[in-house]
Amino acid sequence: MLKAILIDDEQENINALQIKLQMTCPEVVVAATFTNPTEVIVYLNENKDIDILFLDVEMPVITGFQLLDALPVRSYEVIMVTAYAEYALQAIKASALDYLLKPVEYDELRKTVNKVIEKQLKEKQVAQQIAALTNAIKQTHSLTDKILLHTAKDAQLVQLSNIIRIEGDNNYSTFYLNDGSKILVSKTLKEYEEKLDKQHFFRIHKSHIINLNYLSKFIKEDSLLVQLQDGTQLEVSVRRRAELLNLFA
Repeated sequence: MLKAILIDDEQENINALQIKLQMTCPEVVVAATFTNPTEVIVYLNENKDIDILFLDVEMPVITGFQLLDALPVRSYEVIMVTAYAEYALQAIKASALDYLLKPVEYDELRKTVNKVIEKQLKEKQVAQQIAALTNAIKQTHSLTDKILLHTAKDAQLVQLSNIIRIEGDNNYSTFYLNDGSKILVSKTLKEYEEKLDKQHFFRIHKSHIINLNYLSKFIKEDSLLVQLQDGTQLEVSVRRRAELLNLFA
């Protein structure tokens, strides 16, 4: 059902439009009618579920266009109702969905309500598509933010942000996590170097990959060392020093 309000300074026009809506558009329920346009502002501030505003243009207190300028942010469609065809362009500029010429014809009224229904349906479909896309992106991110580590006993899904560093030893790799635990996996360090995000993980040595988010400081001794937030100090190979330092230049 669509909830509508009718605004016209002449009650006869309101009555005629309400009857035509009942006969032609049974899905439209008239929630309220107004001959004083200034009362509409208060009503719309208190009622947020209106779908259609049928608004007369020529009114003695303020015009329909002046009323639109004074109304809160619209969550409804505006249908201008006028006896003057020259207001059509102004209605479009005021972002009205449509305009109807008085006396309102039954078939034109039906077409206008159909426009409202079609627009609402399209907006609903777009909202559903956006929701589906957002959900898909969230699911993708949740998957790419984790890595599955196969141990001798099980397969553990580990959050990438929890990995401090990875140490390689021939065909084995040991993951050091921020909770102090370790996970031993029978894969080479090179396999993880290719898989992990280069923006966050960096191979500093043939035996070490570090999570750059846990990098605490550089130590310059006989060789370049990095210190991680857990206190671990690791040597940076000569061929990786310049590339690592350039990341923070």
